[in-house]
Amino acid sequence: MSEETAGTTNEVEQVEPIMDKAVCLVINHSYLGTSKTLKGSVKQKALDSIEVKDAAMVGMNKELYNCKELNDIFNAMEKMDAYITVFASPYSLFRRGAYLLPITQVLNVRKKVNEFSEKTLPELVEKFIPKLDEAKQEAKKRLGEEVFNPLDYLSAEEVRSKFS
Repeated sequence: MSEETAGTTNEVEQVEPIMDKAVCLVINHSYLGTSKTLKGSVKQKALDSIEVKDAAMVGMNKELYNCKELNDIFNAMEKMDAYITVFASPYSLFRRGAYLLPITQVLNVRKKVNEFSEKTLPELVEKFIPKLDEAKQEAKKRLGEEVFNPLDYLSAEEVRSKFS
């Protein structure tokens, strides 16, 4: 039924629920921590060198890894998220990694995600693994003895598990 009011048309129409045409895809990313917060005497020593009066007002982090291969991993993950976002709802109604996809795109997105998780990501991780020791030595050199802590760095197997 229609009704005309001041030049506008108001129609009541049946709208199909969005969930009849969409699915929620959830992707859980596991990340390798790339920084650590400086605490205690290490933080205080660093703050003393720059004459900070109130240490509670300053937070300090150190970068653990600075290498192209790790950046390649994170860039590929961002590209995968961007690919999914092209097909997903225009804004996030959900938590990070949750996407509302039209049913018509599920197979395409699933294929791309499977290829990424089974081929692309493992290949990139395997390129990063041989660089772990080099990245650790570079961090030791750049951070210095006071800030560098070898216990902050994971083994190859632990790194692999962070991306599986």
